[in-house]
Amino acid sequence: MVNVSMPSDKGGFISVVAPNGERLYGGRQQLLYDESSPLLSSDYNKRLSGFGCGAVAASDILAYLDGAKTGKLTISSEKFYETVLSAAEHITPDADGVRFMRGCGRFLSRRIYYYPVGITRRETLIRKISDSLSSDMPVPIAVYCPEKDEGFEMRLYGDEERISRAKAHYMVVTAIENDKLVISSWGKKYLMDIDMLRAKSRKRLVSAFGTAVFIIGK
Repeated sequence: MVNVSMPSDKGGFISVVAPNGERLYGGRQQLLYDESSPLLSSDYNKRLSGFGCGAVAASDILAYLDGAKTGKLTISSEKFYETVLSAAEHITPDADGVRFMRGCGRFLSRRIYYYPVGITRRETLIRKISDSLSSDMPVPIAVYCPEKDEGFEMRLYGDEERISRAKAHYMVVTAIENDKLVISSWGKKYLMDIDMLRAKSRKRLVSAFGTAVFIIGK
C-alpha cells in the first residue's frame, strides 16, 4: 500500500476561512457568488461559482505553496477570492485539460506535464503523484465524462457512506492513503480510488484523455 503526504501539510492542506468562520479544506467555488453582495453578485461571479473549479484548484496550489514558505496554511476567503480572480485571467471557466495545463503553468510560472489517466500505466501515475507530493507539491487532477454517464465516485473523508460524483471537474490531490487519492474539492476532503478512476476513464476515448493528472515542474 502506498502512503504519501506533503512535508508541510499538517492535515488541513490550505485552510480557507469562509465568511461564517468555517474552515474549508481548500477553496469552495460556490463562495464566489452571492447575489446579496455588491462584490460577488455579477454574472461573471455566478459563472465562476458554477464552472471556476480550474481557477480554484490553481489558487489552492498557490496558496499552499505560499503558506508552506511562511508556515501559515490559513487564508481568508476574501484573500482567496482575489487569488482566484488572478487565476481566472489564465484559466477560463470552460478550459479543457490542455488549456488548463497552459493557463495554470502561466499562473504559477512553472512547467506542467499532462498524464492522461486512461492511457498512463498505474505504476507511472502512482510514482509521479508520489514524487510530487513528497517534494511538497500538490497535484491538480481533472475528471471528465459525458453528461449522460455516471460521474466519478468520491467518498467524503471520515464518512465513506457519503458519496459525491464529479463529471467535469478540477480538483487537487493532497496525499495518498492506502493507494487512495486524498482530494480537495468543494472545500471538503474526499477519497478517490485510483483503480476506479482508471477503469471508468477507459470506457470512452474522451474520458481517457480528459481525465488526467498534472505534474507541476520547476
